[in-house]
Amino acid sequence: MTTSGPGTTGPRLTEARLMCESPTYFMSRLHDEGGRPLQVPAHVVEWLGLFQKHDRLVLLAPRGHGKSVTVVCYLLWLCWRHNSLK
Repeated sequence: MTTSGPGTTGPRLTEARLMCESPTYFMSRLHDEGGRPLQVPAHVVEWLGLFQKHDRLVLLAPRGHGKSVTVVCYLLWLCWRHNSLK
């Protein structure tokens, strides 16, 4: 959706705003080592919400559920967001 005029934003600004406001959206825009966009399953969306809600959190999930990838993406989002808001 593109709009123009006073007080509106173009598609690039909207994309940056979405990436800044949503760790889920940010993660969905990243790519794996094969160049494919990262998949963000429902449990990861829930974890990202919990990260935002709590200062301290322990994730208990079986091996292979994406705990490490999710935490790294969340930390990348925090760094990217901090830099973008300057």
